[in-house]
Amino acid sequence: MRTWGFALGITIAQFVINGFSKPDAFMSGMLTGQLIMFLSVPVTFLIAWAVFSRTRDECVKCICIVIFLGLCVFELVAFLPFAVTLTAFATEMMIKHSVIVYIAIPIDYFTFLALLKPTAEDLAALGLAQVGLRAMNLLSMVGVQQSLPVSGTQQSLLQG
Repeated sequence: MRTWGFALGITIAQFVINGFSKPDAFMSGMLTGQLIMFLSVPVTFLIAWAVFSRTRDECVKCICIVIFLGLCVFELVAFLPFAVTLTAFATEMMIKHSVIVYIAIPIDYFTFLALLKPTAEDLAALGLAQVGLRAMNLLSMVGVQQSLPVSGTQQSLLQG
């Protein structure tokens, strides 16, 4: 979880530092328009279905079926250009904002897990080993501090 948090934090920091330029805004507006179009299709389906189920007129039912089929074809045809545009925009943003470097962090983590394939017991042992190493480092630091000469003022602060 920490690796994802780090990568997300760096991504946001890079966008804040580098700013959001006019080409970024243009691409975002273009993608937002396409996204709104894709999100409006289910609403149109719902309206066509409501009209189809409530009407008795055969002509209106045929129009609803044509709308339904047309929206299905539109979704299939428009999805590929939208996906290509979104992928190009995301890649450009990652390169421009130097974010692509930080994507390596979660990928390294998943590669590590894929290669070692640890069990729950292995992960627990690794966690306990980390706690033990930190405790040993802390104890060694305390031991070093205790062996240093202490002035009278410092001694009174330590005792009080």
